[in-house]
Amino acid sequence: RASGLTLWPVAFLSLVLSLQALSGHQQFMIINLAGLGLFLAIRRPRALIPLFLALAVTAAVTAAQWIPAAEYASRSVRAANWNPMYASAYSMPPSYWLALLWPRVLGTPLDPQFPGFPSEFFEMGGLYGGLVPLGLAAWGFYSGRRRLALFALMAAGACLAFGAFNPVLRPLFEHPGLGSLRVPARWILLSLWALWMAACVGWKTLRASGSRSSLLQGALALLVVLDLAVWDSPFLYPEYPARYLSVSPVVAQLRAGGQRFGTAPEIPNPNKGMLYRVPNVT
Repeated sequence: RASGLTLWPVAFLSLVLSLQALSGHQQFMIINLAGLGLFLAIRRPRALIPLFLALAVTAAVTAAQWIPAAEYASRSVRAANWNPMYASAYSMPPSYWLALLWPRVLGTPLDPQFPGFPSEFFEMGGLYGGLVPLGLAAWGFYSGRRRLALFALMAAGACLAFGAFNPVLRPLFEHPGLGSLRVPARWILLSLWALWMAACVGWKTLRASGSRSSLLQGALALLVVLDLAVWDSPFLYPEYPARYLSVSPVVAQLRAGGQRFGTAPEIPNPNKGMLYRVPNVT
C-alpha cells in the first residue's frame, strides 16, 4: 500500500493497458479507457486516482512505441487528403438496436439479399447476447442501486456508435481527431459493457432470492447456451481449404511497389497477402 492505495490493481491495469497499447489497434484501448473513466467518474470518483497512475505506468512501459507510432500516423492516409466519408463509414444505424431482441432482424451475411458488406454486420450486429441476459439486464436496471453509471455508459456508447447518424456529434467524426479512429460502431462496446454489468446485477439478486435460486440459475444458464448455439450454428460449417490456398494472380501482381492494398471480400482471406507477403489494409 502507498498512502492507503492498494497498488496491485494499478499494476494489473497497467499490464492490460500496455498490452492493448502495443497491440497495433489502439482504438479499443481508447474505447475501454473512455468507458472506464466515465463509469468511475460517476460511480467511484476516488478510483480515478489508480486509473491515472496506471496510465502513467503504461506510458512509461510503452514509451518506445510512441515515436514510431507518431511517424506511422503522420504518413497515413488519415493524416492527409482527409475524407469525412472515410471517417463516418461504419456508423451504426439506430435500427441495429433491434438486434438486442433478435439478431436476424436485419438479416445476416448468409442471406443472399443482405444489403451490406459482411464486415458491416460483424461491426454493428454484435449486441445480441441472448434473451436471458437481456432480461437479467432489465431486472438489474430495475432492482439495482447506483444505476446512473450504467445508464450513462449505455447512452454514451449509443451516441458515439451512431456516428454520422448522430447530428450532434457528426462534426466530430468528420474531422481528424475522433474521426481518425474510424468505425464509430465499435463504441457500442460501451453499451454492451453496461448491459452485461446490469445483467450481473440481476443475476446477483437471483442468488439472494431464495433457496431455489440455484436451480433457477442453472436453468437460465442452460437457456443461454441453447439460445446462442441456435443463433451461432448457421455460421459454423466445414470448408475445403483448396480455394483459399490456390494461386491468386490478381493478388500476386500486387507484390511489387511496397504499397498497402485492399482486396474485395470475394478474394479469400489468405490470398489477401499472407501467401504473397504483401501488406494489406485488413
